[in-house]
Amino acid sequence: MRKRIRSFFSSLISYKIFAVLVLGFSAGIPLALVGSTLSMWLSREGIDVKTVGLFALVAIPYSFKFLWSFLFDNIPIPYLSQHFGFRKSWLILVQILLIISIMLLGSTSPTENIALTAFMAFMVAFCSATQDIIIDALRIEVLEKEELGIGASLYVYGYRVAMLVSGGLSLILADYVSWHVVYYIMAGSIAIGVIAVVFLKEPEYSKKRLANLNKASFKKIFWVLTLNPILDFCKRPQWVSILFFIVFYKFADTLLASVQSKFYVTMGFSNTEIGVITKGVGFAMSMFGMFVGGVMFYKLNTFKSLLIAGILQMTSNLLFIWVAQEQHNVLALTVSIAIENFTGSINTIIIVAYLSSLCNVTYTATQYALLSSVSSIGRTIMSAPAGYIVDAFGWINFFWVTALFGIPALILLFKVFKEPKYANK
Repeated sequence: MRKRIRSFFSSLISYKIFAVLVLGFSAGIPLALVGSTLSMWLSREGIDVKTVGLFALVAIPYSFKFLWSFLFDNIPIPYLSQHFGFRKSWLILVQILLIISIMLLGSTSPTENIALTAFMAFMVAFCSATQDIIIDALRIEVLEKEELGIGASLYVYGYRVAMLVSGGLSLILADYVSWHVVYYIMAGSIAIGVIAVVFLKEPEYSKKRLANLNKASFKKIFWVLTLNPILDFCKRPQWVSILFFIVFYKFADTLLASVQSKFYVTMGFSNTEIGVITKGVGFAMSMFGMFVGGVMFYKLNTFKSLLIAGILQMTSNLLFIWVAQEQHNVLALTVSIAIENFTGSINTIIIVAYLSSLCNVTYTATQYALLSSVSSIGRTIMSAPAGYIVDAFGWINFFWVTALFGIPALILLFKVFKEPKYANK
Protein backbone atom coordinates (compact mmCIF):
# COMPACT_ATOMS: atom_id res chain seq x y z
CA MET A 1 0.00 0.00 0.00
CA ARG A 2 2.80 2.40 0.95
CA LYS A 3 4.60 1.55 -2.27
CA ARG A 4 1.51 2.46 -4.31
CA ILE A 5 1.14 5.76 -2.45
CA ARG A 6 4.81 6.65 -3.05
CA SER A 7 4.42 5.75 -6.72
CA PHE A 8 1.32 7.95 -6.96
CA PHE A 9 3.04 11.02 -5.49
CA SER A 10 6.21 10.48 -7.54
CA SER A 11 4.02 10.51 -10.66
CA LEU A 12 2.52 13.82 -9.61
CA ILE A 13 5.91 15.58 -9.52
CA SER A 14 7.30 14.21 -12.79
CA TYR A 15 7.82 16.62 -15.69
CA LYS A 16 5.76 14.56 -18.12
CA ILE A 17 2.75 14.76 -15.80
CA PHE A 18 3.25 18.51 -15.54
CA ALA A 19 3.52 18.69 -19.34
CA VAL A 20 0.22 16.84 -19.70
CA LEU A 21 -1.40 19.42 -17.38
CA VAL A 22 -0.01 22.27 -19.50
CA LEU A 23 -1.07 20.58 -22.75
CA GLY A 24 -4.58 20.32 -21.31
CA PHE A 25 -4.44 24.10 -20.88
CA SER A 26 -3.24 24.55 -24.46
CA ALA A 27 -6.08 22.34 -25.74
CA GLY A 28 -8.74 24.14 -23.71
CA ILE A 29 -8.00 27.73 -24.76
CA PRO A 30 -9.42 27.60 -28.33
CA LEU A 31 -12.74 25.93 -27.54
CA ALA A 32 -14.33 28.99 -25.90
CA LEU A 33 -12.79 31.27 -28.52
CA VAL A 34 -14.93 29.60 -31.20
CA GLY A 35 -17.77 28.87 -28.76
CA SER A 36 -19.07 30.86 -25.79
CA THR A 37 -16.64 33.78 -26.07
CA LEU A 38 -17.23 34.14 -29.79
CA SER A 39 -20.99 33.98 -29.19
CA MET A 40 -20.66 36.74 -26.61
CA TRP A 41 -18.65 38.87 -29.03
CA LEU A 42 -21.28 38.39 -31.75
CA SER A 43 -24.09 39.11 -29.30
CA ARG A 44 -22.48 42.35 -28.11
CA GLU A 45 -22.11 43.37 -31.75
CA GLY A 46 -25.87 42.99 -32.21
CA ILE A 47 -25.84 39.81 -34.31
CA ASP A 48 -29.26 38.08 -34.17
CA VAL A 49 -29.81 34.87 -32.18
CA LYS A 50 -30.35 32.68 -35.27
CA THR A 51 -26.97 33.65 -36.71
CA VAL A 52 -25.28 33.22 -33.34
CA GLY A 53 -26.74 29.72 -33.13
CA LEU A 54 -25.54 28.84 -36.63
CA PHE A 55 -22.00 29.76 -35.61
CA ALA A 56 -21.90 26.38 -33.83
CA LEU A 57 -21.11 25.02 -37.31
CA VAL A 58 -17.67 26.67 -37.33
CA ALA A 59 -16.64 24.00 -34.81
CA ILE A 60 -17.41 21.20 -37.28
CA PRO A 61 -13.72 20.15 -37.55
CA TYR A 62 -14.04 18.69 -34.05
CA SER A 63 -16.63 16.27 -35.44
CA PHE A 64 -14.57 15.11 -38.41
CA LYS A 65 -10.99 15.22 -37.10
CA PHE A 66 -10.75 11.44 -37.47
CA LEU A 67 -10.61 11.97 -41.26
CA TRP A 68 -7.09 13.39 -41.08
CA SER A 69 -5.96 11.79 -37.81
CA PHE A 70 -4.06 9.06 -39.70
CA LEU A 71 -1.56 11.70 -40.83
CA PHE A 72 -0.28 12.13 -37.29
CA ASP A 73 0.15 8.42 -36.77
CA ASN A 74 1.93 7.79 -40.03
CA ILE A 75 3.44 10.84 -41.82
CA PRO A 76 6.66 12.42 -40.51
CA ILE A 77 7.61 16.06 -41.21
CA PRO A 78 10.87 16.38 -43.16
CA TYR A 79 13.71 17.66 -40.96
CA LEU A 80 11.45 18.66 -38.06
CA SER A 81 10.61 15.07 -37.12
CA GLN A 82 14.29 14.15 -37.05
CA HIS A 83 15.13 17.22 -34.96
CA PHE A 84 12.22 17.38 -32.47
CA GLY A 85 10.74 13.89 -32.71
CA PHE A 86 7.73 12.47 -34.53
CA ARG A 87 4.94 13.55 -32.15
CA LYS A 88 6.60 16.73 -30.93
CA SER A 89 7.33 18.11 -34.41
CA TRP A 90 3.70 17.85 -35.48
CA LEU A 91 2.44 19.35 -32.23
CA ILE A 92 4.80 22.34 -32.30
CA LEU A 93 3.89 23.11 -35.93
CA VAL A 94 0.15 22.89 -35.27
CA GLN A 95 0.39 25.03 -32.11
CA ILE A 96 2.16 27.79 -34.05
CA LEU A 97 -0.56 27.68 -36.73
CA LEU A 98 -3.18 27.81 -33.99
CA ILE A 99 -1.66 30.95 -32.48
CA ILE A 100 -1.66 32.64 -35.88
CA SER A 101 -5.26 31.65 -36.65
CA ILE A 102 -6.54 32.97 -33.29
CA MET A 103 -4.83 36.30 -33.91
CA LEU A 104 -6.36 36.48 -37.40
CA LEU A 105 -9.81 35.71 -35.96
CA GLY A 106 -9.36 38.53 -33.47
CA SER A 107 -8.49 40.89 -36.33
CA THR A 108 -11.86 40.43 -38.07
CA SER A 109 -14.99 42.56 -37.65
CA PRO A 110 -18.27 40.59 -37.40
CA THR A 111 -20.42 43.62 -38.29
CA GLU A 112 -18.40 44.44 -41.41
CA ASN A 113 -17.66 40.94 -42.70
CA ILE A 114 -19.45 38.17 -40.81
CA ALA A 115 -18.35 35.59 -43.41
CA LEU A 116 -14.66 36.32 -42.78
CA THR A 117 -15.20 36.00 -39.03
CA ALA A 118 -16.90 32.63 -39.60
CA PHE A 119 -14.08 31.44 -41.87
CA MET A 120 -11.34 32.39 -39.40
CA ALA A 121 -13.29 30.79 -36.55
CA PHE A 122 -13.47 27.64 -38.67
CA MET A 123 -9.67 27.76 -39.14
CA VAL A 124 -9.14 28.11 -35.39
CA ALA A 125 -11.41 25.11 -34.82
CA PHE A 126 -9.51 23.12 -37.48
CA CYS A 127 -6.12 23.84 -35.89
CA SER A 128 -7.54 23.21 -32.42
CA ALA A 129 -9.07 19.86 -33.43
CA THR A 130 -5.77 18.87 -35.03
CA GLN A 131 -3.91 19.82 -31.86
CA ASP A 132 -6.33 17.62 -29.87
CA ILE A 133 -5.52 14.61 -32.05
CA ILE A 134 -1.78 14.92 -31.43
CA ILE A 135 -2.05 15.78 -27.73
CA ASP A 136 -4.31 12.78 -27.06
CA ALA A 137 -1.85 10.44 -28.77
CA LEU A 138 1.18 12.01 -27.07
CA ARG A 139 -0.54 11.93 -23.67
CA ILE A 140 -1.27 8.21 -23.95
CA GLU A 141 2.17 7.30 -25.29
CA VAL A 142 4.31 9.38 -22.94
CA LEU A 143 2.69 8.04 -19.75
CA GLU A 144 3.15 4.65 -18.17
CA LYS A 145 0.07 2.48 -17.76
CA GLU A 146 -0.22 3.28 -14.04
CA GLU A 147 0.04 7.02 -14.82
CA LEU A 148 -2.82 7.16 -17.32
CA GLY A 149 -5.47 7.82 -14.67
CA ILE A 150 -3.73 10.73 -12.97
CA GLY A 151 -2.61 12.00 -16.37
CA ALA A 152 -6.17 12.06 -17.68
CA SER A 153 -7.39 13.87 -14.57
CA LEU A 154 -4.70 16.56 -14.72
CA TYR A 155 -5.26 16.97 -18.46
CA VAL A 156 -8.94 17.73 -17.82
CA TYR A 157 -8.01 20.09 -14.98
CA GLY A 158 -5.67 21.98 -17.32
CA TYR A 159 -8.44 22.06 -19.91
CA ARG A 160 -10.91 23.51 -17.40
CA VAL A 161 -8.46 26.17 -16.23
CA ALA A 162 -7.99 27.18 -19.86
CA MET A 163 -11.73 27.48 -20.36
CA LEU A 164 -11.85 29.68 -17.26
CA VAL A 165 -9.25 31.92 -18.91
CA SER A 166 -10.64 32.01 -22.47
CA GLY A 167 -14.29 31.82 -21.44
CA GLY A 168 -14.30 33.90 -18.25
CA LEU A 169 -11.26 36.15 -18.01
CA SER A 170 -11.70 37.07 -21.67
CA LEU A 171 -15.20 38.42 -20.96
CA ILE A 172 -13.95 40.54 -18.09
CA LEU A 173 -11.09 41.86 -20.26
CA ALA A 174 -13.62 42.74 -22.96
CA ASP A 175 -15.12 45.35 -20.60
CA TYR A 176 -11.77 47.19 -20.61
CA VAL A 177 -10.11 46.44 -23.96
CA SER A 178 -11.34 45.64 -27.47
CA TRP A 179 -12.28 42.13 -28.55
CA HIS A 180 -9.30 42.23 -30.91
CA VAL A 181 -6.89 42.65 -27.98
CA VAL A 182 -8.68 39.91 -26.03
CA TYR A 183 -8.07 37.42 -28.84
CA TYR A 184 -4.42 38.48 -29.17
CA ILE A 185 -3.91 37.81 -25.46
CA MET A 186 -5.59 34.42 -25.72
CA ALA A 187 -3.41 33.54 -28.71
CA GLY A 188 -0.31 34.37 -26.69
CA SER A 189 -1.39 32.02 -23.88
CA ILE A 190 -0.95 29.04 -26.25
CA ALA A 191 2.81 29.69 -26.11
CA ILE A 192 3.00 27.94 -22.74
CA GLY A 193 2.00 24.72 -24.48
CA VAL A 194 4.71 25.15 -27.11
CA ILE A 195 7.36 25.57 -24.40
CA ALA A 196 6.11 22.49 -22.56
CA VAL A 197 6.39 20.38 -25.71
CA VAL A 198 9.92 21.56 -26.52
CA PHE A 199 11.25 20.27 -23.19
CA LEU A 200 9.19 17.06 -23.18
CA LYS A 201 11.01 13.84 -24.00
CA GLU A 202 9.74 12.14 -27.15
CA PRO A 203 8.02 8.80 -26.32
CA GLU A 204 10.09 5.70 -27.14
CA TYR A 205 7.14 4.27 -29.04
CA SER A 206 7.14 7.33 -31.32
CA LYS A 207 10.85 6.94 -32.00
CA LYS A 208 10.28 3.37 -33.16
CA ARG A 209 7.29 4.50 -35.20
CA LEU A 210 9.38 7.13 -36.97
CA ALA A 211 12.03 4.56 -37.88
CA ASN A 212 9.41 2.22 -39.32
CA LEU A 213 7.60 4.97 -41.21
CA ASN A 214 10.75 5.98 -43.03
CA LYS A 215 10.64 2.52 -44.64
CA ALA A 216 6.91 2.53 -45.42
CA SER A 217 5.20 3.75 -48.58
CA PHE A 218 2.50 6.41 -48.48
CA LYS A 219 0.12 4.13 -50.38
CA LYS A 220 0.39 1.48 -47.67
CA ILE A 221 -0.04 4.08 -44.96
CA PHE A 222 -3.19 5.54 -46.50
CA TRP A 223 -5.04 2.41 -47.56
CA VAL A 224 -4.09 0.05 -44.73
CA LEU A 225 -3.38 2.10 -41.61
CA THR A 226 -6.33 4.44 -42.15
CA LEU A 227 -8.84 1.63 -42.58
CA ASN A 228 -7.66 -0.90 -40.00
CA PRO A 229 -8.56 1.17 -36.90
CA ILE A 230 -12.12 1.69 -38.16
CA LEU A 231 -12.57 -1.99 -39.08
CA ASP A 232 -11.22 -2.97 -35.68
CA PHE A 233 -13.81 -0.82 -33.92
CA CYS A 234 -16.60 -2.18 -36.11
CA LYS A 235 -15.90 -5.68 -34.79
CA ARG A 236 -17.32 -4.63 -31.41
CA PRO A 237 -20.81 -5.81 -30.45
CA GLN A 238 -23.41 -3.05 -30.74
CA TRP A 239 -20.87 -0.71 -32.37
CA VAL A 240 -23.58 1.22 -34.27
CA SER A 241 -25.58 1.77 -31.09
CA ILE A 242 -22.40 2.84 -29.29
CA LEU A 243 -21.75 5.53 -31.90
CA PHE A 244 -25.31 6.87 -31.70
CA PHE A 245 -25.13 6.82 -27.92
CA ILE A 246 -21.93 8.88 -28.01
CA VAL A 247 -23.57 11.40 -30.36
CA PHE A 248 -26.60 11.95 -28.13
CA TYR A 249 -25.03 11.62 -24.68
CA LYS A 250 -24.03 15.29 -24.28
CA PHE A 251 -26.52 16.71 -26.76
CA ALA A 252 -28.80 18.20 -24.07
CA ASP A 253 -25.80 20.11 -22.72
CA THR A 254 -24.34 21.23 -26.07
CA LEU A 255 -27.70 22.40 -27.46
CA LEU A 256 -28.00 24.72 -24.49
CA ALA A 257 -24.38 25.88 -24.71
CA SER A 258 -24.65 26.98 -28.35
CA VAL A 259 -26.86 29.98 -27.47
CA GLN A 260 -26.10 30.35 -23.76
CA SER A 261 -24.10 33.56 -24.20
CA LYS A 262 -26.95 35.14 -26.19
CA PHE A 263 -29.32 34.17 -23.37
CA TYR A 264 -27.17 35.96 -20.77
CA VAL A 265 -27.03 39.11 -22.88
CA THR A 266 -30.81 38.99 -23.47
CA MET A 267 -31.37 38.71 -19.71
CA GLY A 268 -29.38 41.92 -19.18
CA PHE A 269 -26.21 40.60 -17.53
CA SER A 270 -22.93 42.50 -18.06
CA ASN A 271 -19.71 40.91 -19.35
CA THR A 272 -18.18 41.08 -15.88
CA GLU A 273 -21.21 39.46 -14.23
CA ILE A 274 -21.21 36.72 -16.83
CA GLY A 275 -17.47 36.17 -16.56
CA VAL A 276 -17.38 36.06 -12.75
CA ILE A 277 -20.46 33.86 -12.37
CA THR A 278 -20.16 31.49 -15.33
CA LYS A 279 -16.40 31.04 -15.17
CA GLY A 280 -15.62 31.92 -11.56
CA VAL A 281 -18.37 30.11 -9.66
CA GLY A 282 -18.74 27.73 -12.59
CA PHE A 283 -15.05 26.83 -12.49
CA ALA A 284 -15.10 26.06 -8.77
CA MET A 285 -18.11 23.79 -9.20
CA SER A 286 -16.51 22.17 -12.24
CA MET A 287 -13.48 21.21 -10.15
CA PHE A 288 -15.75 19.67 -7.54
CA GLY A 289 -17.77 17.92 -10.23
CA MET A 290 -14.66 16.38 -11.78
CA PHE A 291 -13.65 14.97 -8.40
CA VAL A 292 -17.13 13.52 -7.84
CA GLY A 293 -17.18 12.15 -11.39
CA GLY A 294 -13.85 10.40 -10.88
CA VAL A 295 -15.01 8.85 -7.60
CA MET A 296 -18.33 7.86 -9.16
CA PHE A 297 -16.65 6.10 -12.09
CA TYR A 298 -14.28 4.32 -9.70
CA LYS A 299 -16.93 3.21 -7.21
CA LEU A 300 -19.81 2.41 -9.59
CA ASN A 301 -19.84 0.36 -12.77
CA THR A 302 -19.77 2.10 -16.14
CA PHE A 303 -23.48 1.70 -16.82
CA LYS A 304 -24.60 3.23 -13.52
CA SER A 305 -22.11 6.09 -13.86
CA LEU A 306 -23.31 6.97 -17.36
CA LEU A 307 -26.97 6.68 -16.34
CA ILE A 308 -26.71 8.92 -13.27
CA ALA A 309 -24.60 11.51 -15.05
CA GLY A 310 -27.00 11.59 -18.00
CA ILE A 311 -30.03 12.20 -15.79
CA LEU A 312 -28.23 14.93 -13.82
CA GLN A 313 -27.29 16.70 -17.05
CA MET A 314 -30.87 16.75 -18.34
CA THR A 315 -32.42 18.06 -15.14
CA SER A 316 -29.81 20.78 -14.58
CA ASN A 317 -30.85 22.47 -17.83
CA LEU A 318 -34.31 23.12 -16.40
CA LEU A 319 -32.85 25.48 -13.78
CA PHE A 320 -32.39 28.12 -16.47
CA ILE A 321 -36.18 28.44 -16.63
CA TRP A 322 -35.83 30.20 -13.26
CA VAL A 323 -33.33 32.63 -14.77
CA ALA A 324 -35.61 33.28 -17.76
CA GLN A 325 -38.54 34.03 -15.44
CA GLU A 326 -36.54 36.28 -13.11
CA GLN A 327 -34.53 37.95 -15.90
CA HIS A 328 -31.61 39.95 -14.43
CA ASN A 329 -31.37 37.98 -11.18
CA VAL A 330 -27.76 37.33 -10.12
CA LEU A 331 -28.74 34.73 -7.50
CA ALA A 332 -30.79 32.71 -10.00
CA LEU A 333 -27.95 32.76 -12.52
CA THR A 334 -25.36 31.83 -9.90
CA VAL A 335 -27.32 28.83 -8.61
CA SER A 336 -28.14 27.63 -12.12
CA ILE A 337 -24.56 27.96 -13.34
CA ALA A 338 -23.16 26.28 -10.23
CA ILE A 339 -25.36 23.20 -10.59
CA GLU A 340 -25.00 23.02 -14.37
CA ASN A 341 -21.18 23.11 -14.16
CA PHE A 342 -21.15 20.57 -11.37
CA THR A 343 -23.30 18.06 -13.26
CA GLY A 344 -21.64 18.84 -16.59
CA SER A 345 -18.19 18.06 -15.18
CA ILE A 346 -19.37 14.76 -13.75
CA ASN A 347 -20.75 13.97 -17.19
CA THR A 348 -17.52 14.96 -18.95
CA ILE A 349 -15.22 12.87 -16.74
CA ILE A 350 -17.39 9.79 -17.15
CA ILE A 351 -17.79 10.04 -20.92
CA VAL A 352 -14.03 10.64 -21.39
CA ALA A 353 -13.28 7.56 -19.30
CA TYR A 354 -15.83 5.57 -21.29
CA LEU A 355 -14.40 6.66 -24.65
CA SER A 356 -10.88 5.82 -23.49
CA SER A 357 -12.01 2.33 -22.49
CA LEU A 358 -13.32 1.72 -26.01
CA CYS A 359 -9.93 2.29 -27.70
CA ASN A 360 -7.65 -0.48 -28.91
CA VAL A 361 -4.12 0.54 -27.84
CA THR A 362 -2.82 -0.47 -31.28
CA TYR A 363 -4.82 2.36 -32.86
CA THR A 364 -5.03 4.85 -30.00
CA ALA A 365 -4.70 8.12 -31.93
CA THR A 366 -7.07 7.23 -34.76
CA GLN A 367 -9.74 5.50 -32.69
CA TYR A 368 -9.83 8.15 -29.96
CA ALA A 369 -10.00 10.82 -32.65
CA LEU A 370 -12.91 8.94 -34.24
CA LEU A 371 -14.82 8.59 -30.97
CA SER A 372 -14.22 12.16 -29.80
CA SER A 373 -15.23 13.39 -33.27
CA VAL A 374 -18.49 11.50 -33.03
CA SER A 375 -19.00 12.87 -29.53
CA SER A 376 -18.68 16.45 -30.79
CA ILE A 377 -21.34 16.09 -33.51
CA GLY A 378 -23.99 17.21 -31.03
CA ARG A 379 -21.96 20.33 -30.21
CA THR A 380 -21.38 21.33 -33.82
CA ILE A 381 -23.84 20.11 -36.45
CA MET A 382 -26.89 19.13 -34.38
CA SER A 383 -26.87 22.19 -32.10
CA ALA A 384 -26.74 24.69 -34.99
CA PRO A 385 -30.57 25.15 -35.16
CA ALA A 386 -30.72 26.13 -31.45
CA GLY A 387 -31.24 29.80 -32.31
CA TYR A 388 -34.21 28.94 -34.53
CA ILE A 389 -35.78 26.93 -31.68
CA VAL A 390 -35.41 29.94 -29.37
CA ASP A 391 -36.83 32.25 -32.01
CA ALA A 392 -39.85 29.98 -32.56
CA PHE A 393 -40.69 28.90 -29.01
CA GLY A 394 -39.00 31.34 -26.63
CA TRP A 395 -36.37 30.74 -23.95
CA ILE A 396 -38.47 28.85 -21.39
CA ASN A 397 -39.73 26.26 -23.89
CA PHE A 398 -36.22 26.00 -25.32
CA PHE A 399 -34.86 24.78 -21.98
CA TRP A 400 -37.58 22.12 -21.85
CA VAL A 401 -36.54 21.01 -25.33
CA THR A 402 -32.87 20.71 -24.34
CA ALA A 403 -33.79 18.50 -21.39
CA LEU A 404 -35.99 16.24 -23.53
CA PHE A 405 -33.16 15.72 -26.01
CA GLY A 406 -31.28 13.84 -23.31
CA ILE A 407 -33.80 10.99 -23.40
CA PRO A 408 -32.53 9.28 -26.62
CA ALA A 409 -29.10 8.81 -25.01
CA LEU A 410 -30.62 7.06 -22.00
CA ILE A 411 -32.60 4.71 -24.26
CA LEU A 412 -29.46 3.89 -26.25
CA LEU A 413 -27.52 3.37 -23.02
CA PHE A 414 -29.82 0.52 -22.03
CA LYS A 415 -29.48 -0.97 -25.52
CA VAL A 416 -25.67 -0.82 -25.52
CA PHE A 417 -25.29 -2.36 -22.06
CA LYS A 418 -27.86 -5.04 -22.74
CA GLU A 419 -25.07 -6.83 -24.64
CA PRO A 420 -23.75 -9.71 -22.44
CA LYS A 421 -20.19 -8.45 -22.86
CA TYR A 422 -21.10 -5.34 -20.86
CA ALA A 423 -23.33 -6.97 -18.28
CA ASN A 424 -20.90 -6.59 -15.35
CA LYS A 425 -19.36 -3.26 -16.36
